[in-house]
Amino acid sequence: MLYNQNYPYHIARRVGQQGARCSAGDQADNEKYATGREEGGERRSIRLRKTLKIGTWNVRKMKERGKLNAVYNEMDRYDLQFLGIAETNWNEQGSVKTCTNHTVLFSDSEEGYSHGVAVILTREASDALIGYSPNSDRIIKVRIQAKPHNITFIQCYAPTSLASDEEIDSFYNSLQETMDSIPNRDIKVVMGDFNAKVGQGLTNVACSKFGLGKQNIRGEDLLEFCSSNNLTIANT
Repeated sequence: MLYNQNYPYHIARRVGQQGARCSAGDQADNEKYATGREEGGERRSIRLRKTLKIGTWNVRKMKERGKLNAVYNEMDRYDLQFLGIAETNWNEQGSVKTCTNHTVLFSDSEEGYSHGVAVILTREASDALIGYSPNSDRIIKVRIQAKPHNITFIQCYAPTSLASDEEIDSFYNSLQETMDSIPNRDIKVVMGDFNAKVGQGLTNVACSKFGLGKQNIRGEDLLEFCSSNNLTIANT
């Protein structure tokens, strides 16, 4: 998970070996799609002086019966207000409010079932939703009203190491365009599955020496993106 360095809020911690990963913050640019509030309802603000728990998880397909309920259970177990998920393998784009009072915002391919990203909000988080923008089946942006600054989340699913350089460049170009669309005063959180290893013992401004594994070429791409956008890698 990545977050911008300009705000002194506690952002993230890992919460389990394979489960959701806690993190926080993010912003979106416009109210392109409807919010999760009831019609005529008042939008509430998330107060950042309180603990805010955010996670990201590669769920590896959501089409199996009961899979979404399992995700909700994990959110409750870790007390997450926001959860970004990758590789949903749904299709189309949209939002749905569930009987458990979660709001699911999703962005997938309009043709076929591939890739796919989504953000799940609790009822409290839904009440603070300004809007969201499903950019592609690899990127979705969600903006939350918060005090003292609004938060924009970008949930991603990057191409794997087997992808061509053109596909990687296309992904990062789209991600950069999404970053550039965020208001300057928003707290920015970029999370998801980047299919990259940044490596250990780095002196890069975006990452401390406590990285994971041996750096690969996709890790170099990620570090370059973080450095150019003043982002810090919170966990890998």
